[in-house]
Amino acid sequence: MIRFLAVGAILACFLGQATQAEAGTYNFNFSDSAGDVGIITLNANTPEPNNAFLVSSGTLDVTNSGIIPVGIYNIVANTNPPNVVTGSYPPGFQYDDLLYPNDAAHGLSPRPI
Repeated sequence: MIRFLAVGAILACFLGQATQAEAGTYNFNFSDSAGDVGIITLNANTPEPNNAFLVSSGTLDVTNSGIIPVGIYNIVANTNPPNVVTGSYPPGFQYDDLLYPNDAAHGLSPRPI
């Protein structure tokens, strides 16, 4: 359960903080206090309202294990995009598959997830 909570926390942090405002592939390096290290790759290509992009696919590539075992994990697809979905495991985990680029020049900032 802790492993899935760690994955959810990592994804929640990165789904809200892209730095370019265009569709395409977004890569994020990550590390956490438990010693997990890796790369998150998100493919976002469908424009949505509020300067957001729908993430169509992606992976979490864990290269050093703390809590999460080393491996490549697929991003869980939203069954009803762009609406928020509550996952069954871990219980109560919510996601919407939307990527909100940080565009401070236009008064926009990432939406908290």
